[in-house]
Amino acid sequence: MKLSCGCLNIQIHTEGNPTSKNADPIPDFIGSTFNSIVDLHKAIPSLVLTKTVNQFKVVACLVCFLNVYCYTAENTNTLIVNNLALRDKAIDQLKLHADYSSIFQIKIPYNEFNSETGTGFCICISF
Repeated sequence: MKLSCGCLNIQIHTEGNPTSKNADPIPDFIGSTFNSIVDLHKAIPSLVLTKTVNQFKVVACLVCFLNVYCYTAENTNTLIVNNLALRDKAIDQLKLHADYSSIFQIKIPYNEFNSETGTGFCICISF
């Protein structure tokens, strides 16, 4: 199974289905537990944040602002993946989106900043 954040910056490949669903390890995070992780891919590692919440390490995407998965220091092979993460078919469809960059391997965020009113937001990615 493939799982990903909303912009494809963080992608997880697992074998099989989750071993449990609706885990609630930290506030505002409900996920499914996966024990068979094949690969973790971070397209732009500098736009990934790992933070500690209670005993969990939470990995978040700084492009789409999703807490993607968490794990404990004692068991790094078991991930609790956010139920908001995209699944197989949605990931494949997003790669066909006009805003998907094959160079950076992510969906580039749409600029929603309105320069006339000064409202909204703009995410700029520079290297």
